[in-house]
Amino acid sequence: MKKQIPLLHIALNAEQSNLSLETALCFELPEDGTIPEWVPLIPVGEVLGRDGRKWQNKNPTAVIGYTVASNREQPLDYEHSTELKAPKGEEAPAAGWFKEYRVSNGHIEGRLVLNPRGLASVQNREYRYLSPVFRYDANGNIYDIRSVALTNRHNLLTPALNRELNQPLEASTMDLAQFLAALATALNSEISTPEQALTAIQKQNTDLQTARNAEAQPDLSKFVPVETHEVVLQRAMNAEQKLTDNLQTALNAEIDTAIEDAVAQGKIAPANKEFYRTACNAEGGLDKFREFAKSAPVVAAPSDLDGKTPGEHKTALNAEAQKIADAFGNTAEDLKTYGA
Repeated sequence: MKKQIPLLHIALNAEQSNLSLETALCFELPEDGTIPEWVPLIPVGEVLGRDGRKWQNKNPTAVIGYTVASNREQPLDYEHSTELKAPKGEEAPAAGWFKEYRVSNGHIEGRLVLNPRGLASVQNREYRYLSPVFRYDANGNIYDIRSVALTNRHNLLTPALNRELNQPLEASTMDLAQFLAALATALNSEISTPEQALTAIQKQNTDLQTARNAEAQPDLSKFVPVETHEVVLQRAMNAEQKLTDNLQTALNAEIDTAIEDAVAQGKIAPANKEFYRTACNAEGGLDKFREFAKSAPVVAAPSDLDGKTPGEHKTALNAEAQKIADAFGNTAEDLKTYGA
């Protein structure tokens, strides 16, 4: 039983030139100037033309898959300018875009998002019909949707694919196997059937949405706000600087101890302390100085004055005092004890 399509008009060219023209279907817009979010584009099953020609839309999910694969979003233009004017380099502005597709209510439906100009055109009742353009193979099987137009003409002349390529449609259209192979390469997936193609495309869309959601709501266990990161980074830098300062203080203390030990042992002269202190601050300098001090000869004998007070030293008598002491039989200790 053939499907009855309400508010549907088959737009065919008056010429009957076997696949030389694509076919457009016209769906009437609501009288109040509004447009639903999802609009019908192509009926499922057999599609009949007024002149008796037939097309088949037996696998609408595959049609959706091919459509999205060739171009993720299809334009809604004015009077099929995408097909008629764009190939000539003329302007073909979009009134909106079809963002996604589904099979519902016996049709392939598209979710339409109008831009301000397109919305005004519909609300002002400047156009009454939506007219999709589809491609079909040599057997009349519809395989994708090229574009959709706002139009007021029921019988719409549309450009043939062979007009754009200047060759017959059959010669310019790849067969199903070739298309699936090309799609498999583009999606980097194993695809050999239309169902696998649709599954691969849907997975790609799901992965893309997942990535967008992850970007909008990042995992707090893996990401932190920039401000928090800056605070933590500053604290870490402060702690690192404090540790560096403490290590330098400890190193300076070790250097001072090693140098003073070397001076006490007569291995270096006191006047050379600053020279050796600078050398010890170089990388590995302290270890090298310690090795040097172990094998260095004594260059200045110890004074043996450490820990002694001036009173512990004996005072030598001059020649005159010694003569007087000798005359009276006094020793140096006597003079020290009883006075000169």
